[in-house]
Amino acid sequence: MSKNKNIILICGHYSNFEWLLSIGYNTKGNGYGIYTPMSNKYFERLFKKIRRFKNDKVDPTIINDEQLDYLVVYLMDALKNNREGDVVEFGCFVGESSKYLRKTLVEHGSDKKLYVYDSFEGLPPITRHEEGTGWREGGLKTTEEVLISNFQNNQL
Repeated sequence: MSKNKNIILICGHYSNFEWLLSIGYNTKGNGYGIYTPMSNKYFERLFKKIRRFKNDKVDPTIINDEQLDYLVVYLMDALKNNREGDVVEFGCFVGESSKYLRKTLVEHGSDKKLYVYDSFEGLPPITRHEEGTGWREGGLKTTEEVLISNFQNNQL
């Protein structure tokens, strides 16, 4: 790609579409994935229902659709396989991903609890590992009230 030539990368194994979708985060190119419906019709309907719910977003930039898809699919897999324990998210910020975790639990009829944690103080000082990423000290600062109202506004 450094010579301004296009490339086509095809990966034929289960879950490799995740790498293709994330390629745009690491290059100047675009990644595309092909979605294959799940063989379990119940989970296919559940997945589509969860991803299509009316969602009033506080911050639509914090997590993209592909990342939400992974989050929902992996939680559904844990539910399908009867994994023990509740669901915990650290660094929930305003709750954009948390809402999808909650919606998945509700739609699946799970009795698992969702626990979300955040300091609400924003990011700590940036280290050399975050340089050039767009993250900055104090970024992602919010309040518990914003998080709670985000859940309430989405009937969660």
